[in-house]
Amino acid sequence: MFTGKCKAAIDLLSNTRKGGVHHILNHVDPEDPSSPSVRDVLISKHPSAQPAHQDYILGEEPEIPHPTIFDAIDAGVIRSAA
Repeated sequence: MFTGKCKAAIDLLSNTRKGGVHHILNHVDPEDPSSPSVRDVLISKHPSAQPAHQDYILGEEPEIPHPTIFDAIDAGVIRSAA
């Protein structure tokens, strides 16, 4: 995802290459009822919450990008990326 490979990231979360996202409450291994749920696995991988460090918080308003940057993004582009 961090390298711009959105489709590959979505495919990784899919049940099959043709689509179908895992349900959050399903077991990771549907044939093993003792396997953890998708939610439990995601929670175990998520880092613990930490207080925000003041050096990382911007004090001023962010610069607004020029609107033409987003003009080319439409439903077709989003569908093809997913």
